[in-house]
Amino acid sequence: MILKKTYINCPYVVSKFEAHESIKEKLLELIDTQNSNSVVTIGENISTTDWNVDIGKNREYWNFLYPYLKPHIDCVYDSLDIIKRDFNNCWYQQYSKNNYHDWHDHGTSWSNVYYLELPNNELRTQVISPVDGTIFCPEVYEGYILSMPGILKHRSPPNMSEDRKTIIAFNIEVVA
Repeated sequence: MILKKTYINCPYVVSKFEAHESIKEKLLELIDTQNSNSVVTIGENISTTDWNVDIGKNREYWNFLYPYLKPHIDCVYDSLDIIKRDFNNCWYQQYSKNNYHDWHDHGTSWSNVYYLELPNNELRTQVISPVDGTIFCPEVYEGYILSMPGILKHRSPPNMSEDRKTIIAFNIEVVA
């Protein structure tokens, strides 16, 4: 299921990843074995992530996820008439109580967020409309993928709950 949406001239796509239920537990197991660390800097406090691990490092969870994800992402980007594209980076992030990731963007690539664990709506990604500065939250749920132009500023708001949020993020470069 692909839902193309716009918020004040701000395009994004929300899609339900049909393979989610069947692969969720295996992905979480693989993430648990991944080489990772926490990140605490100005603008971010993340329990575990492999974002700052060398891009060339083997990511077992990605090797497992990619065959399921590729056809889904092909459908999403075909629906946007973006025919030539390359995956250029992937990482996971887990947010425990008081964790957050402040406003940032991904430049010229398209940003994608797969919500592997999303225990409540307050933890959805917040996005700033470049037209009027309004903050909005795309309607996503666990098992959904949010795809949006990388130039859109977005954040993971502070997790005030006891429940963990886990996402797998990846960028797509549009190839001319």
